[in-house]
Amino acid sequence: MEFKTVKYASITAVFREITHTIIASSIGDGSISPNGNVLVNHGDDQQFDFNANTESHVSSILVDGTYVNSFSNSYTFTNVIADHTITVTFSEDGTATVPGGNDVSVFLSSGAGLTFANTDGGLATGNTVDVPVGSSVIVWEINYENIFSGGAQVAIHYEQGDLTLEQEQNLRLISGESLEAVYSDVNGDLVIDGTDVSIIANAVNTNQQPGWYVPELDINNDHFVDKEDIHVVNSYKGTTLEDITDYVDWNLNIIYGTTSHFSVFRCR
Repeated sequence: MEFKTVKYASITAVFREITHTIIASSIGDGSISPNGNVLVNHGDDQQFDFNANTESHVSSILVDGTYVNSFSNSYTFTNVIADHTITVTFSEDGTATVPGGNDVSVFLSSGAGLTFANTDGGLATGNTVDVPVGSSVIVWEINYENIFSGGAQVAIHYEQGDLTLEQEQNLRLISGESLEAVYSDVNGDLVIDGTDVSIIANAVNTNQQPGWYVPELDINNDHFVDKEDIHVVNSYKGTTLEDITDYVDWNLNIIYGTTSHFSVFRCR
C-alpha cells in the first residue's frame, strides 16, 4: 500500500488479527470443553474435549451439520479459516439417541457404532452378549425399531490379540436371529444343518474325559458340551445366517457390515 504526503501529513496503519467463532454445545449427560462461542485465531487449531458423566458415553458428534462416524472423546479443528459448529450428544451406556436425517452416525459405546443412510430418528440399544470363556468371537445384540431405509452400517471394535494381518482381513460379521442360532453354525458355512449337529454329537460321544471343554461347541453357554447342545443345534436346522461384512479396518481394529434389519451380530 502506498500513501503520498504533502509536507507534514502523517498516517497510522492498524492491523487486527482475524478471528473465527466455533459454536460448541452439548446435549445430554456430559459436557464439551471449551463450550459456547469459542474465538480462534485465523489458521490456528482448536481441540474440543468431551466429558461424559458416570454411566454415559458420547453417542454422536455433529460437526458443521455432518456426523462424525468414528468414536472419539475429542475433536480438533485444524487450520481454522472459517466459522464452525460442533455439537456432541451423550446417552446412557448401551443406548444412543438417533436424530432424524441422512448419514446419521451414533455410538452405543466405544465398542459399537451405527450409521444410518436415512432414518426418522429414534432410540438404538445394544450390549455385548456373554460368550463362553476362550471363545474366539465377539457378540453384540443391537435393536432399533424405528423406520430407516438404505441400510445401516454396523461397526464393531475387536481386540487384535495375536491375530495376523491375514486373519484380521478374514474376520467376518455374521447376523442371526439369536445367539444360539449364530453359535449353532459350528462349521461357519452360514447354514445350520445335519453337519453341524454331527460335529456336536461326535464331540459329545468321543470326548468324555474329565475337564474336557471346547468353548465354540458350548452352544447354550452353560459351560458344558453335552446333549443339550445337540438339541439346540438340531432345533435350528434349516436356518440360514447372513454374512453382512463390508470390510475390516485393521489399523483401528474395527469390522464393518451393512444390514437392513437388527438382531445379533457375531464377529469371528
